[in-house]
Amino acid sequence: MPLFNRSLWFYLLIGLCQGVVFWQIESFGSRGVLAASLTLVVVGGLVLQLLGPKLKDRRVLALTLGFCLLMMAISSWVQQTGLDNGNRWLMENWLLTGVPLSYVVCAFLASWPSGTGRRWDYADLYHSAWSHVFVVFFALMLTGVFSLLLLLWSKLFLMLGIDFFAEQFSSRVFICLSLSVVFSLAMRLGLHNERVIGMLRGVLLAACHFLLPLITLITVLFTVTLPFTGVQKIWDTGYSTPILLCLVGTYLFLLNGVFQDGRQAKPYPAWLMRCVEAGLLCLPVLVALSGYSSWLRVEQYGLSPRRFMGLLLVAIFAAYSLAAMLAVVQRNALWLNGLRRSNPALALAVCLLLVLINTPWFNGQSFSARDQVHRLLDGRTSVLTFDSNYLRNGLGTAGRQQFEALSERVERDEVLDAPSREVLRAQIKRTPGESTVEPRPYTPSPVNLEWIGPKVDGSEQFISLNSRQLQCQDAGCVMWGVDLDGDGQAEVVQFNQQPWDHRALLYKRAADGEWQYVTVLLGANLSPQNLNRLRAGDFKIIEPRFKSVQIGDLTLAPEPEEQ
Repeated sequence: MPLFNRSLWFYLLIGLCQGVVFWQIESFGSRGVLAASLTLVVVGGLVLQLLGPKLKDRRVLALTLGFCLLMMAISSWVQQTGLDNGNRWLMENWLLTGVPLSYVVCAFLASWPSGTGRRWDYADLYHSAWSHVFVVFFALMLTGVFSLLLLLWSKLFLMLGIDFFAEQFSSRVFICLSLSVVFSLAMRLGLHNERVIGMLRGVLLAACHFLLPLITLITVLFTVTLPFTGVQKIWDTGYSTPILLCLVGTYLFLLNGVFQDGRQAKPYPAWLMRCVEAGLLCLPVLVALSGYSSWLRVEQYGLSPRRFMGLLLVAIFAAYSLAAMLAVVQRNALWLNGLRRSNPALALAVCLLLVLINTPWFNGQSFSARDQVHRLLDGRTSVLTFDSNYLRNGLGTAGRQQFEALSERVERDEVLDAPSREVLRAQIKRTPGESTVEPRPYTPSPVNLEWIGPKVDGSEQFISLNSRQLQCQDAGCVMWGVDLDGDGQAEVVQFNQQPWDHRALLYKRAADGEWQYVTVLLGANLSPQNLNRLRAGDFKIIEPRFKSVQIGDLTLAPEPEEQ
């Protein structure tokens, strides 16, 4: 397959295909097809560019196509399930997890063993994993410089009054095609200049070699200080988990930058290597603290998608920390030689985990929705504090399914005791969003109206009107008939007395005798003292000093005067 020999035409073809899809992105009718197409050209195109001659191996080519189909299927499901239902969490989660998934899989494909029955060589995995990062970085940097030069080109000629180049360079077709082709050619240039990529890699690895002793000192000092300060202050912060995981993740990253492929000479003097090993022995303790901190939040507030991802990160870092600790315990001629076996296995396990959490059955919203309902039914969450709106509208499709199932069980009197069911039934009825469950007939509390002065004609209408709006119950409303517009016919001001609703609503009677809502009166919060003054007739009607002006469809109205 000569096409895969990293020829110029191979990269030009990939760049043109990517540019055409970006250009015609608005012509895709289905969101699922759009997501699948974008995933194919971005992920598939990037993998083809990085693998190049490796695709001549039929097994690698088949696995690459299978991986692209898997990514397309997940992207299509996430797009249709997520954005179509107003739920962006699935898309954000997929974007965050899809990048490391593609990165790890591409490294394994690039280092695929050439012979049958062979295992991956750790040196090849190390070389591919670190080199791919800098090849993509180099291509992005070159594409950015190309864009800046085009911008400079257009601005120079704009100063001369020639806008032809600015119009062409800002057109959608030019941007999509040119940037895609330049990025693809820059990928080829980076892959063919191993010395440049090797130099960038060497700079980063030298930085890791310099920084690992510093983070070792930080880790050991923090761990040694814990017995004297206690851990309660950690639980009280509310953000201990991300801080601790950041420390552990940075330590593992710098360690692997120093370890490299495991065949280098000893990186430090013997005493400093023992200090690094002591820091590695502290990592499981820090991960356990972060895990317990996350679990306290889950026990207190329940599982949420973010807490689910936090626990997942804790589990991943726990596995890597235990593997590093075992590498320290298992003495070998090569320093930390156990990492050569554990790192590939853990990377593949993480890839499988990243795929599973982006499926309908094992994603964070599914686990969270089930946990919220389970906590309600076993009594850990009170019915009064249960957030049915979060379950129905905050946890995507899984939350709606659990909401509907809970509604059905409540209607069949299968869960909770009778008083709790009535409270939950009322909550479910008030929850925004359409429900497919037919609730029991809801009988609102009677409307409680107090009229100040004589009742207006048609006053009985306010009972049914407020009953439909679930207003004027319990604490009730104060109704006051008064002529506010000077037309000789009284309007009605309704003062709502509920603790959560202190509005004053203005109603006016139409020509057909129906009372209709007009507006809300500003500044209305009727205190008991003012209510007594109103009952006693202690009020006055304030005429506006300046009238409003109507000019066509423009209305000029003065602001209310300070009294």
